[in-house]
Amino acid sequence: MIVLAVTVVLTSMMLPTMSRLRESAYRTICSSNQRQQGLALFMYAGDNNEKLPSSSALEGVKKNPQELMRAYIPETQQWDGWGILFQFQYCSAVECYYCPSHHGDHPMERYYSDWIRPTGIPIYTNYHYAGNIEWQSNKPRNLHGGKEQVLATDGLRTTSDINHNGDGMNMLYGDGSVRWLEGAEKVFELVPSGIISTPEEAARYWELWEVLEVK
Repeated sequence: MIVLAVTVVLTSMMLPTMSRLRESAYRTICSSNQRQQGLALFMYAGDNNEKLPSSSALEGVKKNPQELMRAYIPETQQWDGWGILFQFQYCSAVECYYCPSHHGDHPMERYYSDWIRPTGIPIYTNYHYAGNIEWQSNKPRNLHGGKEQVLATDGLRTTSDINHNGDGMNMLYGDGSVRWLEGAEKVFELVPSGIISTPEEAARYWELWEVLEVK
């Protein structure tokens, strides 16, 4: 009984440390995923007159940047945004589009077979693509912004898409680097809890990205 009690106590003491080590490993994998995405974006742009993969979320009058995590649109049966990199084999590993620290509605297991053979559901990733168009100016987004240009972040579609327990987030920049952002509370406060439906709610995304680019 004494040995058992000591084991239980030691185990309970070790659990927080093990949890921190696991999350640290997840951050590293997540960062590696975004680096792979960055390489894929640069290769795609190099083959397509410096253009980035298009996203229907930024097309037309009613833009919806909330959907920039989407990779496949079943209504049109088309790959979109991140999905274009997968479609043309610039980044063909499904694992690269998912953060191991994700605990929300879009785990890799939910979509894995759909990447191989799309069905009637949209495919979402765990990473928020900046898109091929500037959100407010409507100018084409290019890769000349260097280390200050944000190309992608951890998921920000809804609060359930915030990874890493909300402790911070990985961000991919225009120079191909991935940096960890501590103290992202101001960003997370702007993330909607559900699907947006009004222009006023959509405006929060403009503000959100402005905060990111200042960071």
